[in-house]
Amino acid sequence: MVQLSKEKLLILSLVKKITKIQQKISDNSVYLILDERTDSSSRLVVNILVGALNGFYSRPMLLLTTFVEKTNYLTISKAFVNACSILWENNIQNDKVLLVVTDQASYMLKACEHLKINFQNLNHITC
Repeated sequence: MVQLSKEKLLILSLVKKITKIQQKISDNSVYLILDERTDSSSRLVVNILVGALNGFYSRPMLLLTTFVEKTNYLTISKAFVNACSILWENNIQNDKVLLVVTDQASYMLKACEHLKINFQNLNHITC
């Protein structure tokens, strides 16, 4: 019996989770929720959740957690595009991203305006 390292088990678990998210999203349009926090080690963390927009309730699923050096519209925009790249395996479906929910931080507002250049169907809601 082959014993897998903890690192390989983690990678397999992540691949399985991403595949499950991709299957749930399927060909549906999506919404994304972006949230930036500081973790217990004082690192800046961006979490991105995704859900399907198909007329039924779609519980948001954690798609990406990434650490950033600073929070500004560029780092948030990059995390957004990276999340879309993971969801659609580097073949981003720009027209299927219809909604993004963020807080009212100025860098979030600017990031969403910046993203609307390439994601022309994107609507932004703040909470």
